[in-house]
Amino acid sequence: MSSHFMFFGSISAALFVSLAGAAAAQLDSSESAQANRLSSETMLVAQATPPAATPPAGQATQTPQAPRTAPGWAVNCKSGAKDKALDCRLSQTVVTRNRQTLANVTFHFPPSPEKPEIIVQLPLGVLLPAGATVQVDENPAQQLTFRACNRNGCYGQAPLSPEVLAQLRKGKQVNVAFKNLAANEVKVPLMLDGFGDAYAKVPSS
Repeated sequence: MSSHFMFFGSISAALFVSLAGAAAAQLDSSESAQANRLSSETMLVAQATPPAATPPAGQATQTPQAPRTAPGWAVNCKSGAKDKALDCRLSQTVVTRNRQTLANVTFHFPPSPEKPEIIVQLPLGVLLPAGATVQVDENPAQQLTFRACNRNGCYGQAPLSPEVLAQLRKGKQVNVAFKNLAANEVKVPLMLDGFGDAYAKVPSS
């Protein structure tokens, strides 16, 4: 009789270990998928952009355009009163294939004596201590500091220096980089086509 109990006990223990291992593997898989969500969304945006055609021999290779939403750089100026200077913002938004905001980049030009600034909205799930960066072409990247988060995302800010503004007006692409909760870097590219024309609409620019 005791040998039967030992036999069934061994089967029960083996079954318990097998179920526990399967549950742990499923949990690890779920956490890994959630941690890499932002990277997957970036890939979806990139896949929505058709690949650049191979140019005929003798022609220069064109740089593929980064994914973006039409109409490119939007200009929004407003004033709190008729006798006050305009407060202007140049912005562009990158969305995923599911129409969720992946990044909103805004260049804020407030009335003097306030200084221009960069404001970047990123989705929830970013690694806040790592901050974020904005880089124009191959120029040095500028560090952003996260100021606040709400249900719409997290917001990073940095001063907009005259040097970076000049880079934006002459540049081809600006990259926003940040890290997700798995500490993997995510880069979001935005083309600068039309930025100079948009900036020309800002008073005193």
